[in-house]
Amino acid sequence: MKEPFIIEKTKKTPYVFFDPKSGQLEISGYSLPTNSQLFYEPLFEVVEKYLENPKPSTELVFNVEYFNTSSSKIILLLLARFETLLAMGKQVSFTWHIDEDDVDMYEAGKTYQASVTIPTHIVAKDSD
Repeated sequence: MKEPFIIEKTKKTPYVFFDPKSGQLEISGYSLPTNSQLFYEPLFEVVEKYLENPKPSTELVFNVEYFNTSSSKIILLLLARFETLLAMGKQVSFTWHIDEDDVDMYEAGKTYQASVTIPTHIVAKDSD
């Protein structure tokens, strides 16, 4: 497998970057694929491999501008997979970046925060 794992963004799909060597995952942009499960499947495969021999610390950074319902479910499933690291005694952090005036994305971040045990940070970025 080529490392790091990268999916370039399109108008409907996000940029995905996962570096198993550093334990860093970044997802940014729009997540509106026609079939979210199919789009994210390769990432889940890489994550499953990573979970076999994870780093002491894993950092999840999401800078998603907008997503559809099926992507929302996939993101929650992805976070749940990383929750297993906590049971292994590993550190995991989850940062959800939002535009400071985007109430919907703030609420989505709060929903994720309430749904997982991973320490979650909702960070507002300045909107220009």
